[in-house]
Amino acid sequence: MQRNSSDYNSQKAKFIEMLDDNVNISKTSDGKEFLYLVSAILVILLGVYIFSDVISGIIVNNLSVKNRLAIEQIFKFQQQENEDKKYETELVQLNKIKNEIIRSDKSLQIKNDFPLHVINEREVNAAIAPDGSIFITSGLLKELKNEQTYAFILAHELGHYKHKDHLKSFGRQIIWHTITTILTGGNSSSGVGQITYSTGSLTELKYSKNQEYAADRYANRYIKLRYGSNKAAVDFFKYLDKKYDMPEFVHYLSTHPSPEQRIQKITQ
Repeated sequence: MQRNSSDYNSQKAKFIEMLDDNVNISKTSDGKEFLYLVSAILVILLGVYIFSDVISGIIVNNLSVKNRLAIEQIFKFQQQENEDKKYETELVQLNKIKNEIIRSDKSLQIKNDFPLHVINEREVNAAIAPDGSIFITSGLLKELKNEQTYAFILAHELGHYKHKDHLKSFGRQIIWHTITTILTGGNSSSGVGQITYSTGSLTELKYSKNQEYAADRYANRYIKLRYGSNKAAVDFFKYLDKKYDMPEFVHYLSTHPSPEQRIQKITQ
């Protein structure tokens, strides 16, 4: 009986040793392996995104003025019937402020004009299109009547143009899409495809916020030089904070920083 027991234990030990040496059997749990795999994919995708951002920035920053303007013409805004006629008085004031900003910065004088348009939206907002057209909402004009506030908003949008944010974002997305399409085989519905999309969206938020801060700094410098104070900018962000009153965590999932964060940046 002792011999049989000894033989059994010996065979059992050899079997366990054989299992330990078997490369076809995982030594970790499926859950851990999945986490390792997802982590590796995320690291790779983050690297790809940073790479695409760097390459896009290099390409755009080295574009000649002629080529830059030619690319912008591809996105030229075709003016339609809009609310402009209702706000002729406001547009005269806005164009005067805009032209003063352009005269103060030679880098903005590469274009003949930055057309201003009013769009009929209740939201308080403004944006600059890839071709340099600036859009102001009717809600902004109805609720805000301060010249310095208008100057800050227009300088902010022109700051985006000065920093070439529109072209950098466009180029980054082309490179990102090309590389990730190759990695996923063009299958965005796959698991890897979903991770790719999510990673791109989250990292895009980070870069967009950095661009917003830079545009804020540009506008903040302008109004401090023009009016001797940035009170209008601080008051504008306080107004937005009170009007929309969103929890702080919501801003982490937004392309724009919170008004409180933006106030901190421009008052530092």
